[in-house]
Amino acid sequence: MLQINLLPDEFRTKKDTTGLNLERIVLVVSIVLSLVIFLHLVLGFIQISRIFQLKAVQQNLNALEPQRKQIEIQQKQQQDPARKMISDFLNNRILWSRKLNTISLQLPAGVWLNEMSMSNSELYLDGSVVSVSGQGNEIDLINRFMSALRSDKDFMKDFSALELGPLNSQIKGSFTVQDYSITIKAKQKSN
Repeated sequence: MLQINLLPDEFRTKKDTTGLNLERIVLVVSIVLSLVIFLHLVLGFIQISRIFQLKAVQQNLNALEPQRKQIEIQQKQQQDPARKMISDFLNNRILWSRKLNTISLQLPAGVWLNEMSMSNSELYLDGSVVSVSGQGNEIDLINRFMSALRSDKDFMKDFSALELGPLNSQIKGSFTVQDYSITIKAKQKSN
């Protein structure tokens, strides 16, 4: 059915569309509050579930604590022999650079080394000596060399004895050259 309003525009009642409607405000506020309350509830449930998960993980860790301690004890026991071996190796090793330097510094003039070799427990020095005028004979130079090595405590701390081997004399030109062999025995280290 069709309605016709014959009133002029100034007498007609108009709806106020520019102002805020109280019903709309209440509706928007109630929706926003509902969303905030819903979010708080959801976040609260998430927090509570996380707390329960954390407690469960802590209980599992506490249950595994005795096993962890046993594993640590076993690892420590396995490391102790390895540490002992390394310590023994470092304490029982011979610092060859110092030994060779001492041999080099103790060689008197006219004495030289031809060969150095080593077995498990002995160091062999083969060399030659020639008497330079005013320094005595060849055997005295060899004895002076051996005495200097014996008197060096740092050198002898790893060795037990120095032994002079066979001597061989040769005449080369106007000089007498004496070939010598010295055996240096290493101390037996106890483990």
